[in-house]
Amino acid sequence: MMNYRVPYGAHTKEYEFLLNGLVSTRSIQLKPLESYEVEFNCNFEEAKRKLQSALVRLVKKGSLCTYELTSLEEGGVKAKIYVDGTSDPQILLSVCKQLRESVQARNETPGRSGLENLLDAVVSVALEGVKADLKKAGLEDIEVDRRNARTVLDSEQRFILYLDYTRPLPTVAEKILEKLKIQRFDDMRRNETLKSNALEVASRFVGREVLVPYGRRRVRGVIAEIEDVFVGSKEIEYRGEKVTLDKYWETKDVHVDSNEYPVFNVEIRDALLSYPPSLIMLIGAREPDPLQDRFTIIERLLKIVGSQVEELLRRLGLGDVRFEPIKVGRGYVHLMPPFYSSDEEKRVIKEITGGIAWEATVKLVYKDQNSKPACKSFSPLYAFDSANLRPYAEEQEINLVVIYPSKLSQDDISEFVNELVERFSKLNFGSIKVKNLKTYEYYQGKLIKSRDSSGHAVAEVARNVLRDKDLMLVVLPEKVRSYYVRAKAEASKEGCHTQLVLAPVVESILEELRRKGGKEKWARAKLANICAGIYSEYLIQRKKSGGKLVGPLTWKLCEPADGKGRSVYVGLDVSTAKGVEGAAFIMFDPYGELLGAHFIPLKSETISKEDYEEIFERIIRTAREQGYEQLERVVILRDGPLRTQKELYGCLKAFDEVQKQLEYSARADVDAKDDFGFTPLDVAMHEGRVEVVRVIERLRGARLRENKS
Repeated sequence: MMNYRVPYGAHTKEYEFLLNGLVSTRSIQLKPLESYEVEFNCNFEEAKRKLQSALVRLVKKGSLCTYELTSLEEGGVKAKIYVDGTSDPQILLSVCKQLRESVQARNETPGRSGLENLLDAVVSVALEGVKADLKKAGLEDIEVDRRNARTVLDSEQRFILYLDYTRPLPTVAEKILEKLKIQRFDDMRRNETLKSNALEVASRFVGREVLVPYGRRRVRGVIAEIEDVFVGSKEIEYRGEKVTLDKYWETKDVHVDSNEYPVFNVEIRDALLSYPPSLIMLIGAREPDPLQDRFTIIERLLKIVGSQVEELLRRLGLGDVRFEPIKVGRGYVHLMPPFYSSDEEKRVIKEITGGIAWEATVKLVYKDQNSKPACKSFSPLYAFDSANLRPYAEEQEINLVVIYPSKLSQDDISEFVNELVERFSKLNFGSIKVKNLKTYEYYQGKLIKSRDSSGHAVAEVARNVLRDKDLMLVVLPEKVRSYYVRAKAEASKEGCHTQLVLAPVVESILEELRRKGGKEKWARAKLANICAGIYSEYLIQRKKSGGKLVGPLTWKLCEPADGKGRSVYVGLDVSTAKGVEGAAFIMFDPYGELLGAHFIPLKSETISKEDYEEIFERIIRTAREQGYEQLERVVILRDGPLRTQKELYGCLKAFDEVQKQLEYSARADVDAKDDFGFTPLDVAMHEGRVEVVRVIERLRGARLRENKS
């Protein structure tokens, strides 16, 4: 029941800041219940899923019951089932195959995990029943974001519930009709111009991440290609026969217009499946609601869901439990607002929080030699554009191999590379010599074919790279994750690093440089970032090939990020290029100096306690080797959300065990980053020992340390 997403919420007319959460006004206690013990022949996750599903059905009927689970060392899980006198325990006892028959114990009061499981079920039932109330409140166009609903019990057993809402995602069909300004797809059968325009609009969605029906649920996929055919004319194999795509969906009780056009092929895992545009939802396509509107909707949503939960708890015999919105300063959350860009949003946040939230938002201010803030429009690395500043690892001589798609002309790529070479020198990074320009075919609207083409080109070049002298600059045709993953995977096979750049970025830089009139400063800022990436990637590649991956890269902080110089920062990522391969982590000291990098193989994308033990052991040993005997904290910055509550517990437990074995005294801070940016962990304590908060160091006024040549 740990929450690792703290969204932001609503405000009252008095401008009290409310988070997206409710907290009970008193603690929740369970009475003694009949208890049964049983051992299941399945893993923890399967038992949890099946028991929770059964528990939701029982709670819906008004039955007071719950369960607790423990993994067994010899395999399987032990479950303790709790029911009141009116419920049949067999409903919960029979969800999995039993290793041993159940044994009735005595009347017992469920522990904390039993209460948490019950409250999770209460929330699930409550959220199923809010649709009618939302419609009455004029909120029929929103849905409760059940995926990100989180429940927490605080140390005094007060119940905390975090909520958010979403609006239904638009479909590709809606976007095509909207763009063409028509109401029906059958208009295209009579108008070739409309049909041609529809195909052009559809091609823009290639590479987009989408949600499509798959089995009994919706899953993420990527639009790989489009077919110039109407849905009613597209035939697929179904149970050994050829059927049209619209007729196939009729077998699933889903009506699809046979006139929909065109057909989209969506890549899901390793399969390529055909879908009509009306069944494809675009992820991230809707603009977020204005801040003020969002606050008002959240406030009304909290009231509706709170009433549902209160009524369910009364029906279960848990008494008159009341809820109120969480407010800043109550101590239930670690508030850290996002980095708002709009001046109006900044004003609103500052006003409704009395300055609390705005003061908690950390911004880095980079200063020049005279302690004056640097121009905010430039990358901090632009500071190297000075005669007396040098990167910490000194100037480098790099042979650059450029790999680019056929959608860019050779003249354009040559002009871009020349600008890059000049900028690299002016930034005092050293010199670049262009060793080779290699192009690969880009096929409009054919994601898989284009991706294979780029992947083969990278693999071919990587086999001939001299890792102590060369670096690959790979230009990707568009912003599609699978291009990135394939390029990195092919380069990694040969121990090579790459600097990746998007073709649209190359085009925008050239356009801004040619246009001039003040726009060229943005182009120079983008070039500075690419140059810094080339410099860093080459350094890491060269140091790895030499067997010593330590030392500074481009810059260091004047003062340690933690204020003491006793922390180690670890970036952790899980590689999933072809199934799950492993976890890579890179370590920095509090000044930003590279301490080392490691890779461990994994069996799944969820990092186990044993995996974390290996990670922490390597971190602490590396820190000791680099002289950090007084290490007080290890900060884990995980790329991607924590997959399960069990992963977080495993991480913290592994840290405790490793530091005891190595006789080390420190604490672990964990931060998870999901697909939409950093999300803070709000859990204040782990069994009263380990603090888990979002790590944002207060670096106002931090300056780059000079390294004069």
